[in-house]
Amino acid sequence: MEPGGRPAGHAGDEPGPCLPERQSLLCWKLPHNYRLWGTMQQVLDIVFKKYRFPGRNSEEDEQVKNTLCSIFTMWMDCYPADFREPQNRHPVKELTHYAMLHMPSSDLVLHLHILLDELEETGKKETKKERKKSLCGHLRACE
Repeated sequence: MEPGGRPAGHAGDEPGPCLPERQSLLCWKLPHNYRLWGTMQQVLDIVFKKYRFPGRNSEEDEQVKNTLCSIFTMWMDCYPADFREPQNRHPVKELTHYAMLHMPSSDLVLHLHILLDELEETGKKETKKERKKSLCGHLRACE
């Protein structure tokens, strides 16, 4: 224990480890409070670095993967706007790649693919609107 009663390794301002045997309340609060620690990209970088799963498929690894799937799914369900923000498109793609690599048969992968398809469709519509506005502006200028 550290001074102040916090478990060792838990700084007050940053996410702690998400170990299945003590599914930390801090870990489950991640989707609610991640902005206190940084951007979605920064939080995902921490998770990806900590949980690389280099080839071993132990029972503990599977429990951690299940926990991560639950956390990311909850985050997507409770805060869908976080995943639709333009600055988070790249992190969402990285999360999709991570999930496909480490949790290929999870529902999380399916949810992320659906989200990416929706984002791509939205991006195409926005691009068409921008082109139309741009074209309309040029036509008016020529009249």
